[in-house]
Amino acid sequence: YVFRIKTDGTALKTNICDYPKKSNAPKVKSMAQNMDGIWMGCTENTLIRYDFSTQKITQIKLDPEKVNTNLAIHNILMRGEDIVINGADAVYLFDNVSKSLKPVYDYNNAQIYSMVEDGKHGYWLGSNSSTVIHLDNQFKETGRFVIGKGNTNIEHICIGDSNDIWIALMGGGLGHLFSVNGKCETFTTADGLSNNTTYSILKDKNGNLWISTNKGISRFKPKTKHFRNFGKAEGLMIEEFDSDAFYLADDGEMFFGGVGGLLSFYPDSVEKNLTGNNANHLINTEFNVSGIPRYFEKPIYELDTVTLEKGDDNFQLTFATLEFQNPDKIKYRHRLSGKNRSWIETDYRKRNISYASLSPGRYTFEIEATNVYGDWLSTNSLLVKIPGFYYQTVWFKLLAAFFCISIIAAFVFLYIGQTRQKAKQKQDLLKLESLRGQMNPHFIFNSLNSINYFISNNNKISANHYIADFSRLIRAFLNNLSNDYIPFANEVDLLENYLKLEHLRFGDKFDYVLHSEKIEDQESIMVFPGLVQPFIENAIWHGIRNLEDRKGFISIEFI
Repeated sequence: YVFRIKTDGTALKTNICDYPKKSNAPKVKSMAQNMDGIWMGCTENTLIRYDFSTQKITQIKLDPEKVNTNLAIHNILMRGEDIVINGADAVYLFDNVSKSLKPVYDYNNAQIYSMVEDGKHGYWLGSNSSTVIHLDNQFKETGRFVIGKGNTNIEHICIGDSNDIWIALMGGGLGHLFSVNGKCETFTTADGLSNNTTYSILKDKNGNLWISTNKGISRFKPKTKHFRNFGKAEGLMIEEFDSDAFYLADDGEMFFGGVGGLLSFYPDSVEKNLTGNNANHLINTEFNVSGIPRYFEKPIYELDTVTLEKGDDNFQLTFATLEFQNPDKIKYRHRLSGKNRSWIETDYRKRNISYASLSPGRYTFEIEATNVYGDWLSTNSLLVKIPGFYYQTVWFKLLAAFFCISIIAAFVFLYIGQTRQKAKQKQDLLKLESLRGQMNPHFIFNSLNSINYFISNNNKISANHYIADFSRLIRAFLNNLSNDYIPFANEVDLLENYLKLEHLRFGDKFDYVLHSEKIEDQESIMVFPGLVQPFIENAIWHGIRNLEDRKGFISIEFI
């Protein structure tokens, strides 16, 4: 029989076929719907179709001679007008036009308990060895993944929101797989699941998973990884559910079948009813420092701020919720700003928190608790101020740092000053050496002798010329003493004056030429004063002065 439940709750019973022996009658294992009607995959190698327009039932007997096996149809899926069948030993494709049946994927001795579409025209298969297999739209295997530990049946697969899938493991809890990288994880009763024998998974429009188990329904939020369980205490008439007994209607209503009946509900309505005043009052019950109770002007549960004494660097805090009927269902999580960024979860048995080796400052202790249904609804916070000694204060540390930096800076400036002073002394010494090189005693003495010679011989014109050139040269030497560098043109003029004096003093001992026209823009080029003059003087005194039978020649050229 097929039962059709009307919107008013009444059921219409339809006999799908007449068999002389009731034991041989096909039994419905799975249903799939398209625009025109409903297809039913049955035992006895049978497909049954119910037409919406004619309300007639058509039975199609799949020829076992062509497939040489008992199909043992587990579930069926629509593929356009064709039907994909999950059988005992393979995936079959039934062509509705030609009414032909052909195997498209062989299981290789595995047993497949679930088959779902992947949303991309491919399929996910769940086997009896904790293994999921992916087929593309051509029924080619593209991936094989083992979920969890042990060999458990995969009863159902639900497509997630992030290229992932959720798996109902019979005895293994809830599995989660990212097919892109093969990363997987499992959730069991240790994580809050109501029972590890899971059957079906439906996903609501908010991305929450509703899981049927052997002990009620579990709602799971993937974002928070938190379970909330529903059983008889929450009003369910049945707690033990069955495989393949699920349906998600277009309007979001969910159906789960189990031992004793059929359960239906709207997830939004359930969530709305659960967001009432289910929060328990969360309080701090005891506050210790170094293991000794610390008392304040008010009880600790009435305070939102406490100030410790100087030197305190630890405290211990105890908290609780005012839930007396089911305290074992309450979970807690806490963190201390400035110490922890992430939440630390605990249960009703561990409600004593200890912090040690704290620096002076302000710390906010935050704590949250669930209600008996597992929702984080209760919150509380306590500001803890730890004063410090003067040497622990920020201004003292800044002052000490400034003092150290000042001492270091003073040493650095002193070192730089001494280095500069030594460099200046060395530079002054170089200037004196340069002046000494230009105004050596031989040159000064001989120049004065030359002037005396001209005066003695009553050669006033030559003496006047010599004195003028000599004074101009001495003035240039002294002017250059105050400059590190002089224009190249000034250096050329100084050399001209010097050569003129030496040529006048030595008479016909030598001739000279000085070429500097190859140097362009002589005013902008800066040179060290007196760099060339000592070389010319050496040439005169050691190469020209003692010549007897020939006349010397000095050529100076700048390039």
